[in-house]
Amino acid sequence: MRYIALCLIAVLTIGCRKSASSADATSKTTRQKPMVMTESLTEKSIHDSLLYPARIDAGAQAGVLAETDGLVKTIKTSLGRAVQKGDILMTIENPDPVYKYEPIAVTAPVSGVVAFLDASIGNRVERGHKLAVIADVRAVKVKIEATASDLSSLKFGDVGTLFIGDKTIATKISAISPMVDPSTGTATVELTPPREERLLPGMMGRVEFHVRERRGIQVPDSAVVFKGTDTYLRIVDGGGKAVWRKVKQGASAGGLTDIIEGAAPGERLIVRATTFIADGDEVEVQADKQGEVARQ
Repeated sequence: MRYIALCLIAVLTIGCRKSASSADATSKTTRQKPMVMTESLTEKSIHDSLLYPARIDAGAQAGVLAETDGLVKTIKTSLGRAVQKGDILMTIENPDPVYKYEPIAVTAPVSGVVAFLDASIGNRVERGHKLAVIADVRAVKVKIEATASDLSSLKFGDVGTLFIGDKTIATKISAISPMVDPSTGTATVELTPPREERLLPGMMGRVEFHVRERRGIQVPDSAVVFKGTDTYLRIVDGGGKAVWRKVKQGASAGGLTDIIEGAAPGERLIVRATTFIADGDEVEVQADKQGEVARQ
């Protein structure tokens, strides 16, 4: 009887082990693969962007100073009025009660528009007082302050894009200061817009340059994975498995990262996944995203 009982226990134990093995196999076969979204890597023309605040200045302007002490007797111009070089702007009279002096005419040193006027009839002025500013607004200049580190990327004749109001205007570098202001770490750069554009001194905007243009691969920052000091991309290989590819990254800007080494055009990059994906995991590709890798 003891022998028969032992045999029954052995049979039941073996049967249970077989059933457990069968359940594990069934679980493995029915487990769902992680869903991923991919996009095809492409090599395209890419660039870095330099963006600066910009201001519009008059093409030329000259201050008008009082050459003598006295009282403003007459004013023959007004703010915003166009004048020609040599036009009389006002006269100043010496109020000496003993001697009779002829009024001294104050003339425009250049042709332009009266952009500043600080005089009223009867005002007393002293020699050297700024009475007016004449500005030539027919040919304006765009000025930016470029950081010292960016100067090597900018040169005479480079074309930038001026964004001002709802306008987008091509502007060309016409002058670069050879000196960096130690208090700001920047140098003044002047640009010349087309003469037909209606820009007024004092307007503000921004200027963008595209520099270091090259061919390369860019990926979304969200697709880059870091492990310690190493950088990886998750690539779907020809067998439908996720491969963690070690890459060398370059600059990052605008939500995109340059990939210098380790990736090739045509490979499928995982940009999103439903769960964590280990190296070598089989995945199911949900859809391919096209046209979002390269900077527009």
